[in-house]
Amino acid sequence: MREVSTEEGAAVAKELDCMFIETSAKDGTNVEQAFCDPVRRLIELHKQILEPPKENELAPKETAGVRKSSFWDKLRRRFSHERNDDR
Repeated sequence: MREVSTEEGAAVAKELDCMFIETSAKDGTNVEQAFCDPVRRLIELHKQILEPPKENELAPKETAGVRKSSFWDKLRRRFSHERNDDR
């Protein structure tokens, strides 16, 4: 029994700017990957934050006054709209 279609899952992941991994609890497909890949990514990001940039690496330029929506901002907006639609 499929709870979320591949298309819907991929669309939400794209909207939230996060990875999408199709899994199956029934046969275990990609379940380990769904947990391990995000942890590996977090470890990689953590290392990047802790390690100072090398001289030849340029720091990313920030756009003055523009704040990029975070994953959590997008998630809050998505679910606040769904809650309002249920009323």
